[in-house]
Amino acid sequence: MHAMTHGPSQHLSWAELACKDAWRTPYPLEWREDRAILLAAEFESVRAMVGNRSIAILSAYRTPAHNRAVGGAKRSQHLE
Repeated sequence: MHAMTHGPSQHLSWAELACKDAWRTPYPLEWREDRAILLAAEFESVRAMVGNRSIAILSAYRTPAHNRAVGGAKRSQHLE
């Protein structure tokens, strides 16, 4: 089990996965036990490939309203 206060992995915080909308809508709680763990594993793999250097998360989760506001695709992976 991953520490829910920090994030889904050692190097990834819940704040980094939050929507970049004005309210910083948190990453959905119902996705934290499954989707987030898989996503974090992918980020950790990328981090390992670049010599364990930090990687910046520019965008992760988006609310449907924020996705529309930024011109995101209707079936954007940011919504999933």
